[in-house]
Amino acid sequence: MRASLVGGGLLLSAFGPLAALVLLAGSPLPVAWWNMAGAVLMLAVTALAGTVVRAARGSQAVPLRCVEVRQRDSDLLSLLGAQMVPVVLAVFAGSDPARQVAMVLYLLIFAVVYVRGRLYYLNPVLALAGFRIWELELENGAAVRLLSRAEFLPQHGVVRAHRLAPGVFIASRRDRPGRPTVTQEDRP
Repeated sequence: MRASLVGGGLLLSAFGPLAALVLLAGSPLPVAWWNMAGAVLMLAVTALAGTVVRAARGSQAVPLRCVEVRQRDSDLLSLLGAQMVPVVLAVFAGSDPARQVAMVLYLLIFAVVYVRGRLYYLNPVLALAGFRIWELELENGAAVRLLSRAEFLPQHGVVRAHRLAPGVFIASRRDRPGRPTVTQEDRP
């Protein structure tokens, strides 16, 4: 799957709820119903996360042979904290054009850093869907991020996953509560 499609889809889905909050709380558009329509559109855009996940899972799964696994859900909390800045600005800025321009510039810089840094895995919508963030150190020494619904991943094992973007994978469908992430035939 092309990295630009993944990046664009996950960026829009990650920032859709934030944009809806800004539109509803700050009312930056001149007509009230434009703000409401924009908020509904932004919430609809969050469905792109599901589209990207389905498209990625349609590709061939690859085995990731792990030597160390670390949970990284706290990275998402850092992102959410940074995302609150424009919401606070929208609520308290009122109709001051300079503050609204500052808010838009902040969001643009944030979006560029998100895409250029390949932070696709930091997506609040995917977290709400039950995905957790894991950092896997592979046998070849590479470190990758894995999105998985698993509550636990063994320190040594093989996880089947689909590539979302360079260094970012999503676990196979069988990775659901009650189903093993690491199958018997994949165990070292």
